[in-house]
Amino acid sequence: MTGGLAAFVAWLLPNPVLSAALWQFALISYIGVLVNLNPLMEFDGYYILSDLLDKPNLRPQALAWLGTDLIPALRNPQRLRGHRLELLYGLASVLFVVFSAALTVVLYRLIVQDWLSSILSDAVAAGLAWALAAAVVVLAVFGMLGELRGARRPAPGR
Repeated sequence: MTGGLAAFVAWLLPNPVLSAALWQFALISYIGVLVNLNPLMEFDGYYILSDLLDKPNLRPQALAWLGTDLIPALRNPQRLRGHRLELLYGLASVLFVVFSAALTVVLYRLIVQDWLSSILSDAVAAGLAWALAAAVVVLAVFGMLGELRGARRPAPGR
């Protein structure tokens, strides 16, 4: 709602600087809504999908199934029946994490290294940018491996 209000006011204002600031606020608000509605992250979109499918704990169950039961199910196609949802949602979640980690590496390397280069030597800035990007990827990989092993416990009440 605040994004829509900001866009409306920006459209009405004759001041280009204030109008541009309000348009940027509106854009950030709209992006926040879209991120919140993404069913591959445990925000509102995930809970809406989980409720619509009547599958509480969809993500932990899908990832645990993918990590523990996918290989045996591929050997026996009869075991795949009834697990299409877990397969599709689990694969989409894994791909989303891989894409997000790759995007983070690229952005960290471009933005953080550029910022660090303004205060440190280029070699140190590059090393720190790589270290930060690697830390993000390692955390994403270990988090995903934990979920694939079924180590993550469902949220209480879900």
